[in-house]
Amino acid sequence: MNEIIIIMLSMVASMILGAFFALMMGGSTSFKYLRVKSSRGKKVLLFLHTAFGWVPVVSTKEENTLYWKYDKKKYITDISDENSLTRYLRVDAAYTILDYPTVALKVNKGALHPENFDPQTFNNLLVRAATRPSATGADDIKKMVQIVLVLVVIVGLACMIIYGKVAALQQAIEALNTVAAPVV
Repeated sequence: MNEIIIIMLSMVASMILGAFFALMMGGSTSFKYLRVKSSRGKKVLLFLHTAFGWVPVVSTKEENTLYWKYDKKKYITDISDENSLTRYLRVDAAYTILDYPTVALKVNKGALHPENFDPQTFNNLLVRAATRPSATGADDIKKMVQIVLVLVVIVGLACMIIYGKVAALQQAIEALNTVAAPVV
């Protein structure tokens, strides 16, 4: 019975670590998507067109305006037009240009995104993480490698402790087996 519990716990731990690693590989896009998804309509995923490409930003929705920050500056975008707000992966989304942030881009009727928006980049989070521009350089990769190394060390220590406990338990069982049974 204990073996089944250990196997189940190791499977759950590996699933959690795998999901955490996938979220880390997705970069900030996946965390921002989850923030918007969990807000239940109070926030909107705003795709901002900058000189480096499209960048996702989480914005707060109040009536027909979006409040958001980019590079520590606060912006307000008007979404009063019915074609300004669309759905992207089951969340509300809007598109705007950093040079003209006051008005959201109008999406054509029947279209899910503007013409120059590349949805493949945002649908495939692993490609997005590999191709996203980084202003800080390789610091993100260094942090990710450090986190993975720390996790590997923690898992290794846990395995060594478990192995030691199992070995001590096995020795105790062998010692009990060598003791003669009491005569009744």
